[in-house]
Amino acid sequence: MRKVVILSFLTSLLLGACGEDDYVYPNVLTDMIDLKTDHTGTGRYLITDEGTEWRIQSRTGLDGLAPDTTYRTVTMYAPLTDSEEAEKEAMLYNTQLVISPVPLSESKFKEIKTDPVAIQSIWRGGNYLNLILQVKVKDQKHGYHFIENKLENKDGEQTLYLTLYHDRNNDIEGFNRKVYLSVPLWAYAGKLHKGDKIVFNIHTYKEGMTSRLFLANKNIKTFHFMIKTIYFIFFICAFSLGLWACTGKDSDKFKNLSSDQFEEMIQDKTIQLIDVRTVAEYSEGHIPGSININVLDNEFGTNIEKLLQKDRPVAVYCKSGRRSRNAANILVKKGFKVYNLDKGILDWKELGKEISF
Repeated sequence: MRKVVILSFLTSLLLGACGEDDYVYPNVLTDMIDLKTDHTGTGRYLITDEGTEWRIQSRTGLDGLAPDTTYRTVTMYAPLTDSEEAEKEAMLYNTQLVISPVPLSESKFKEIKTDPVAIQSIWRGGNYLNLILQVKVKDQKHGYHFIENKLENKDGEQTLYLTLYHDRNNDIEGFNRKVYLSVPLWAYAGKLHKGDKIVFNIHTYKEGMTSRLFLANKNIKTFHFMIKTIYFIFFICAFSLGLWACTGKDSDKFKNLSSDQFEEMIQDKTIQLIDVRTVAEYSEGHIPGSININVLDNEFGTNIEKLLQKDRPVAVYCKSGRRSRNAANILVKKGFKVYNLDKGILDWKELGKEISF
């Protein structure tokens, strides 16, 4: 298990911005992990690749999901009880979906695309093959999938050959974006057995087409980014699924607009329209003409400097208006004139306004 321990202390001035002067944050883990919902569509459990099940402490923002469904996610959470206790409980801080489609045979693809990526990490964890990639992007939607090349049986030993499908849609190699993917190996239950091999082929910037070998049914521990007992404003005052917010409308130095006002305003072609959600959310539908710059990306500040012009206004939106409010504050500090879609794309969709895919 690889762990990165980050020790960070913030000034009392920063802590005071959220009114949490004396708060000490607990041990926080970031994992590729399964999030399981109950019959009401509320997220109830986190299940690690090693099989540990954590009951999520009750909080807002976890409802509205599909009932009795397991989502593959990258999640930030803090264990509240010892892992040896029968009833394990955890506080969920932040979660986002991971790209995790069941591999398809080559014949299912109209054209095979294997555009290059950079491998940050790739490892076997439980029923998944997990990948963290760095991809050079600008403003085009990239497509990802897994290709099942063949399942070969040789002398009683089986080898599954898989390839990463990546279509960059002729995008310009502008800035690095982190992409999380998991191959659901549970799709091969009954086909792969202990000792069988998995060969994963991937096209990289540095090595060209290369491969990684893994063994089926061998437990390989996942890694954690651990943030240990710190005063850390990064996990802010209020959390919602997939977003953070520590700002109040009283301190907003940008203009919040209703969906109707926002629609009228972005007709101005000088407006730079930015979707600050994750790549997965953006691919599920976005406002026409918007480009995707994820506010949760560590490179957000750098990316907006590279891609946006300070002499042109910026319009931002997210799912509900909270992440975009955070992004707007960052943009204002960098000298941009900013407009925010107050209730996010949820309200935009409810009003029947145009969506692109």
